[in-house]
Amino acid sequence: MSDFEHNKMLLDLISDRFELFTFLEKLDVGAYLVDEARTIHSWNKAAEEITGYTKEDVVGRCCRDNILVHIDATGMLICPTELCPLIRSMKSKKTNFVPFAVYARHKTKGKRIPLNVFAFPIDIEGLPYSGIEFFQYARDADDLIRAMNIQTGFLPKELPEKVEVFYHPSAFLSGDMLFYEDDYFGVLDVSGHGVSAALISTSLRLIIKDLIKERVSLDHFGEAIESRYNAFKTTDVHFTGIFGKRTDKGVALISFGHPRPVFIKANGEISEVPVQNDTLLGYNFPHFSKAEAFSLEKGDSILIFTDGLTEIRTQSGMLETSGLIKILNETKNLQGIFLKASELSIESYQNDDISMMKIIG
Repeated sequence: MSDFEHNKMLLDLISDRFELFTFLEKLDVGAYLVDEARTIHSWNKAAEEITGYTKEDVVGRCCRDNILVHIDATGMLICPTELCPLIRSMKSKKTNFVPFAVYARHKTKGKRIPLNVFAFPIDIEGLPYSGIEFFQYARDADDLIRAMNIQTGFLPKELPEKVEVFYHPSAFLSGDMLFYEDDYFGVLDVSGHGVSAALISTSLRLIIKDLIKERVSLDHFGEAIESRYNAFKTTDVHFTGIFGKRTDKGVALISFGHPRPVFIKANGEISEVPVQNDTLLGYNFPHFSKAEAFSLEKGDSILIFTDGLTEIRTQSGMLETSGLIKILNETKNLQGIFLKASELSIESYQNDDISMMKIIG
């Protein structure tokens, strides 16, 4: 007897006892059940209507095989990874509600459908560990999708060959902001996330664009940002930032309360960049730090990131920079770093924005 047949027999028993499949079939929201191996055991009528996929298309198949072709708001594939809200719920053994979590591709119409997702694990003694996901069309998503498109429009485009960026908000909108313009570059991280943090990070990007246009020295970025940010009259939001500029021999960096970047040498050595940290921004504190120069030989790189990455909770505690360095020993690819960190996470969802920028010598 195969694992699927064994699990199906046991899940049929639970269905007979609790009328689970009958209950799911009567719901007016999409619903499906998977076992621990991510094999789909039920797929209700509403799920068929929403996605165009029938029971025959999916039951008995593993959702990890990307048969549903789900992506998230940033376009990353979900099904082959542990970004799936249902799998995050089963792994963390916690319920998980994520609005606008998934863009499902309708089987016959081909269009993408934004879905609200609610997932929870089923852990009953004597039965295979499993999970159920409910989903419905996200009718309120249109305005947020427009806002997300506006914000992502501020992200760096047409980057030089030796600059890479990665951006993955915890929700549709982010307090993170990345920029690369006229050899100036940097990463901002506004406290909180969601609409208010996104509005502030987008406004800060406009401020920084003006500073670059005016050729303001990195040494004066802190005081210049504070002065212009004060016009917003916002006193309860702070932000960290690390700003840099390409030089003939490498980069100049200045940091304000931001996690230290990581230096990746061409020979494989990895260490923190010893940049001094000035006070964080947003409270009109005085700033005295000066930009520091760091050399980049051919093949060397500097990885800048927001603390949403190193503050991921793992079995042994926060990921921290030491955990990030272990990941970097496996992969230097930014999306690969994110996925490796997500695999280590014990949280039911990504609870902070994650952004990265790599400057290569």
